Amino acid sequence: GTGARTPLVGLVVALAVAAVAVAAKHLIVSDRGRPFDARLVSAVAGLALVGAGLMAWFTRGSWLSSIGQTSELTGRTAMWEVSLEWFAERPVVGHGYLGAWYDPEFQADMLVARGEVLGSTHNTFVELLLGAGLVGFGLAVALYALLWLAAGERALVSRGVVPVWPLAVVVYVIVENIGETLFVGGQLMVAVTGALIVVSAAREPSPTAPRPDVVGSVDAVGVERRG
Repeated sequence: GTGARTPLVGLVVALAVAAVAVAAKHLIVSDRGRPFDARLVSAVAGLALVGAGLMAWFTRGSWLSSIGQTSELTGRTAMWEVSLEWFAERPVVGHGYLGAWYDPEFQADMLVARGEVLGSTHNTFVELLLGAGLVGFGLAVALYALLWLAAGERALVSRGVVPVWPLAVVVYVIVENIGETLFVGGQLMVAVTGALIVVSAAREPSPTAPRPDVVGSVDAVGVERRG
């Protein structure tokens, strides 16, 4: 209803990653074993995705115009520039998450840069740098990097399509938080992230491992035959 396109971008990227993960399953899971390490594949894919994102950012002026947007991203870049300038004043621990928005001087700088004060930078990661400094930003990036690896590994080694969806949701959350500040209010993103951690960390039985009842039966037969 607001005309925001960030959710649509997040959805497209998430579905694209899910499709690639499904297509890559045959490289990881096969009847002849696993020719590639799933976690290594996830790490390489994550670095490639970050690289593609950086390339998209630095070339945004050429492709955003084709979808009716400008390189300023509806005024977001102006807010990010001011936020990064204030981050440089307290780079280690920041000004307190969302705390700078209660500072009259910060509000005045935002008013000059954008013409209005919105209450957040519309970018969770910039907001983390501003409010929590390098410490909070580093911890958040590490959390999502580990979550990406866990979700990616589970998506690649598990049978079927269902295990791919947590990976898609991880991607959606990350992309959505690049264009919005969603770790506020009712903490929905905190709950979603927690759920993703639980699901991605759960280990399914190996599809090639024999079931306990089968192992017992084989042992019993072996004992009978040897007897």
